[in-house]
Amino acid sequence: MDRTGIIVVAICAVLLGWWFYSENKLQQEQLRWQQAHAAAVATNQPAANGSLTAADAARQVEDAADKASGRSHLAVIAATAPEQTITAVNGRLRYTFTSHGGGLKSVEMLDYTNKISVHWKNQVPNSLATLNAQAPAPALAVLGDQSLVGDGDFTLTALPDGVHAEKVLTNGLVIAKDFHLSSNYLVKATITFKNTSGQTLVVPPQEILAGTATPMDVDDIQKAWGAMWSDGTNATDEPLMSFAGGGFSCTRSAPKTEIRTGTGNVAWVAAHNQFFAMQAMTKTPAQEMVARTVTLPHFAGSGEVTNLAAPQGVQTALVFPALTLTANSSSAREIALYAGPKELRTLTAIGLERQNHAELAMNFGSGFSSFWGIGSFFAKLLLSAMNLLHDWTKIGYGWTIVLITIFIRILFWPLTYKSTLSMKKMAALQ
Repeated sequence: MDRTGIIVVAICAVLLGWWFYSENKLQQEQLRWQQAHAAAVATNQPAANGSLTAADAARQVEDAADKASGRSHLAVIAATAPEQTITAVNGRLRYTFTSHGGGLKSVEMLDYTNKISVHWKNQVPNSLATLNAQAPAPALAVLGDQSLVGDGDFTLTALPDGVHAEKVLTNGLVIAKDFHLSSNYLVKATITFKNTSGQTLVVPPQEILAGTATPMDVDDIQKAWGAMWSDGTNATDEPLMSFAGGGFSCTRSAPKTEIRTGTGNVAWVAAHNQFFAMQAMTKTPAQEMVARTVTLPHFAGSGEVTNLAAPQGVQTALVFPALTLTANSSSAREIALYAGPKELRTLTAIGLERQNHAELAMNFGSGFSSFWGIGSFFAKLLLSAMNLLHDWTKIGYGWTIVLITIFIRILFWPLTYKSTLSMKKMAALQ
């Protein structure tokens, strides 16, 4: 080996050692963050005997500081009344609405199971793929200041095509929600704030939840779920790993408890995992997008080691500014919630109808991760080819992939054959 080779090998060894050190440091930081985060979530729960714990007192001090500084603080839905639920089926989806928060508790997809890997196929009872499962708050819940949330109990009424939820607060403010089930995995919601008092009311800033990105099973890819937002033209993904800090060692960011972005230009937000998304699209742009991590229970019956850090989810919401309602007036916000699989054609149709590029929730990637658009182009091309072949042949997507692979091999066989002949000729000449 000459001097140049030795230098190259030495540089590679140094870089490899630096990479191992950097990754080990990152994993330790993420583990400390998860443990601290899980502890914080656990201490935020009210005491069983109704007494005020030290954690509750600290939370009250934090809330007071938030109000004094004008910061928005996520209120916990601590409904104490018995839960009322209404279940509605629309096509191949089953929606469950809850009185605790007055929103969409879960969405079950009757055509999909929750098994990402066959590893658990014989160990865990088969169940449906469910969005917002085990989440601490329902989708389309209105969160914010405690005066806006109250005790979190809503009254539910079944509608011919959905559900009506209503909450009367002590100051005369009424929060009424009308959910109408629609096609293309959509739930169209109108959230109305009514001032039934004889005086002007100021409604604090509202956070309307799109949902919580949760894993389907133990083997779901952690880096594939997170929060997305779009201004109607471009989309930005905030994966779960963004909260634990990331980047290179010289530019590594600190762990975050929440991510806020947007400047009055948020057209939609989405809580997504590897294959599904809950995407809240607003008729008028929201002020911000806010995403927070939440601690989820361990998967029951999967054999997962429960003394490890609990799985994390990403809760995503649209943030709207405060409202001033004069006596006996009202104001409404219209939200369309997509809750279903990442289907390119369906999301493209929705994006064209609403002019908001909803298809960007497919998250094909951008920048270096997609080779500056080249990877995204071929990913879309391959997916479109699979959909077209599936429509023609009516066979499963697994066989569709096999057929496309065979077609590509046949298409490039002449080039491969010529390359093989050239290599044989060069070998013969040597």
